Amino acid sequence: LKQVKAASLQSMFPQEGETTPRVRFKGFEGEWEKVKIQDICSKANSTHSENSLGENIGNYPIFGANGYLQNITTFDFSFPYIGIIKDGSGVGRSQLYPAFSSILGTMQYILPKGDINISFLAYLFETIDFSMYINGSSIPHIYFKDYCEQDEYIPSIAEQRAIASYFTNLDHQITLQTQRLEKLKQIKAACLDKMFV
Repeated sequence: LKQVKAASLQSMFPQEGETTPRVRFKGFEGEWEKVKIQDICSKANSTHSENSLGENIGNYPIFGANGYLQNITTFDFSFPYIGIIKDGSGVGRSQLYPAFSSILGTMQYILPKGDINISFLAYLFETIDFSMYINGSSIPHIYFKDYCEQDEYIPSIAEQRAIASYFTNLDHQITLQTQRLEKLKQIKAACLDKMFV
């Protein structure tokens, strides 16, 4: 499923030198619109640091580069957003996060502008190679001001929704299969423990 997703990201988004993807859903045609990243999204900074989080209380999750950290008593946005790692290990990796949550300051908020589907934008970000924008030798960084001028292509809002729905379903299947695999590993470990002296 992960291989299917990787192949789909390549075939359902225009590649270098292309203005339309190689694979499209039935009923969609025509050129995609050329835009710059800054035309379709903006950035916002987080002021949260891991050292200042305090106790694990509250109803609102906060996330770091490696996932969920704990709950806090406030949230930064009441709507879904993209978080991108801007400092340290994993720099350039992005993910869609839920409403009523926050991220650490080593990450940056990416917020859609205008008629852009947030899920489509998240999958578009997965196709971007941020390695060319990395600065710093000991601690790598990327800055929105460097990659915001990059050209991308986007379809109509209806095609954005269709693409987002396809990849959301695929991610759901990947999550389910990953959980199933984890359970099977636990069963195997328990069986090995009981069946061999």
